[in-house]
Amino acid sequence: MLVVSLDSAYRRLRNETEYSISEAMKITSHFDIPLEAFNLEQGSAATFKINHMDKGLHSYRSYLNSMLQNIERLSQFEDAQFFFAAEDIPVYYHFCKPTLMRFKIIYWLKSNLNVKEFQYKTFESIEIEQDIIETAENIYKHFEKVNSTEIWTTETIVSTLLQIRFYWDTVSLTRKKVHFLFSKN
Repeated sequence: MLVVSLDSAYRRLRNETEYSISEAMKITSHFDIPLEAFNLEQGSAATFKINHMDKGLHSYRSYLNSMLQNIERLSQFEDAQFFFAAEDIPVYYHFCKPTLMRFKIIYWLKSNLNVKEFQYKTFESIEIEQDIIETAENIYKHFEKVNSTEIWTTETIVSTLLQIRFYWDTVSLTRKKVHFLFSKN
């Protein structure tokens, strides 16, 4: 991987020669781990990956798959914990109930990402592909295995309520559907 001689490789393994930055980058890229993982002060470092999303359904699918991979990995640890200071409902909870999941997925695809094929459809007429629903359900299933400490305020649910109101006002959502969103199923 590093394209060095066998002697050079052994010197690095015995810590006689330090890895160069480009060598360290090749290793971390190959194993998909952040360079910060090698920091001696690991407890004080936080690493984030960015999911760039565009106006395509594939982009949202990729975002969910990345979230699923991360939560699956985290849920494997016995002492895993999440800490949230929740300005908005943590995304994992969007997937805990079928009606809320459907609303949030449609809202993201239609109103946030402006996915072309959803733009002139009503809420009721939009079909969500089964693989997206299954991925979202798996995300929540793994999230439930992780201990979380959350700080919610009276404002935490406001954005979701405003989204529902927006769909109500724009006739994208019928009164029957709003009632259904808040039912116990």
